[in-house]
Amino acid sequence: MRFHLFLLVLVGLCSVYAAKEESEEAVSAEAQEKEVVEEGEKEEEAEEEEEEELEGEEGEHGEEGEEGEEEEEEEVSPIDVASACYLLGGVAFVISLFYAVNHSDRDIREHSWKVISETISIFVSVLLFQAISGVFDKLLMDNMGHLVESMNVVQICIAYVEFAIFYCSLHMTMNAYAYWKNDAKKSDHVFEEKRELKMATWSKLFGHMSGFAVIRCILNLQEVYPFKTSPWIGLTPVLLNALLLFGLFRLADYIRSRPPYFVHGQDNEGYYRWEEGAEESENDLCSIGLSFTIVVAIRYMISGCLVNLLGVEDTPEEHEMTEKIQIGVLSLLFAIMSATVIVIDAMMHKKKEGENRDTGHLALVQNPESGVEHFSEYVRRWVFIGSSTLATMAAWCAMYFAKWNLHSFLISYTDFHNPNSCVARVILSMVVSAGTFMLIFLLDKLKDMDCTKESADTAIKSIIQALAILIGFTWESAFDAGVEALSELTAHNGEWCPVFVKLLMAVTIALVSIPAWRKYILPHTLGKQPISPTNDDTVPILPAHQ
Repeated sequence: MRFHLFLLVLVGLCSVYAAKEESEEAVSAEAQEKEVVEEGEKEEEAEEEEEEELEGEEGEHGEEGEEGEEEEEEEVSPIDVASACYLLGGVAFVISLFYAVNHSDRDIREHSWKVISETISIFVSVLLFQAISGVFDKLLMDNMGHLVESMNVVQICIAYVEFAIFYCSLHMTMNAYAYWKNDAKKSDHVFEEKRELKMATWSKLFGHMSGFAVIRCILNLQEVYPFKTSPWIGLTPVLLNALLLFGLFRLADYIRSRPPYFVHGQDNEGYYRWEEGAEESENDLCSIGLSFTIVVAIRYMISGCLVNLLGVEDTPEEHEMTEKIQIGVLSLLFAIMSATVIVIDAMMHKKKEGENRDTGHLALVQNPESGVEHFSEYVRRWVFIGSSTLATMAAWCAMYFAKWNLHSFLISYTDFHNPNSCVARVILSMVVSAGTFMLIFLLDKLKDMDCTKESADTAIKSIIQALAILIGFTWESAFDAGVEALSELTAHNGEWCPVFVKLLMAVTIALVSIPAWRKYILPHTLGKQPISPTNDDTVPILPAHQ
């Protein structure tokens, strides 16, 4: 009995304890549920308060809120800024060209047409050159990319092969058109003008491509040891290539001055046409190639940074003010040196002519039996090349002066911090074009003064020619950035796809641009009438203001 009572008490105590635990668990569960509900209610209240605040702001502001939404929609992006630069700058530049080519001053009209012509010729020739070089570079990387140690040597060899191809193409084209027969039975006047335009077209294109091939050769050499160790040692490849071109041009003179190209006692009209076109192209390619690479070494001296094979800095940084001042002063110095060389050469040549006239000697320019020019005349030709090189160096330095200052401005006031971006290059082209045209106006006024002699006028023309090349190169750089950006959009289709797309775009642009340039722009620079689109005959130009 006592045992049963004990069990009953024990069971009761256990039930009480169990009931107590269940009640505690229930209470804790209810507390947790209550906390969750309270948190949910708080979140709902917070959301409702936010909505009420937004509604209150909209109610308070009314029309001001709608205007705020419109202002948010009108926020501009970098793409909008770039598009505005292209649109406004492009339209302003094109309209300004119409003013320039119809100016009342005949010299201004002539210089304007030359600037347009040089821009198109450099744009097309360099675009083709870089597209063809891109194919060579890709083939090199695919087939010899594992030979890292000898890669520089192979690149140098390929660069000289490219130069040889373009240089030989220049002379073969000049030879073909110089001895071109009038098989179509056109009038002699029309046929000769057509021949002259074709020779001028291809001499400029192949001359510029050869010039940039020379740049590629020298830059490849400047990238290897020991030339990359010092800016002064980096000038050694420039000197070596100048000596190479000196001998190469003389060899070309000897080749075309021999039969069947030059025959003693005959008229040799084809020889003289070939000589004139080839020498003009050789002068251009030499001044472009040597001047650019010398300025590369100068930039290395000033900034301590050696550029890559494209002529740009791999890691562009803002330049110090002293560096900008140095490159600007050098631009003025090279321009003065170029003019001085031309004036001194003209004075010495005039003095020599006077001495020959007094003694009764006839100064022979070339050998009457072979046609090759005398070595003294060949040296004088290189004096002219040196003057053109100095003038082009002044133009390059002026461009980098503008580029470095523009880079500092873009860093301070815009989001475009890369001076080699497409937008920055377009802005640079517009700035350089505007400044160059104003400088051309000033130089032309100086040339028209009575106090300037013929030699000074020649020097001014040389500087203006260098400025025309500068405008052409800056716009070509902008165009090339655009082509590069479009071609890289196809990179996901394979490594070769951007290369072929760039080559296709270059060929397409050349096929469209070259005929229009040859027929309607180049004649103005040669004092000819533009070609008629119907029968390739000449058509009159509107009367020009004198």
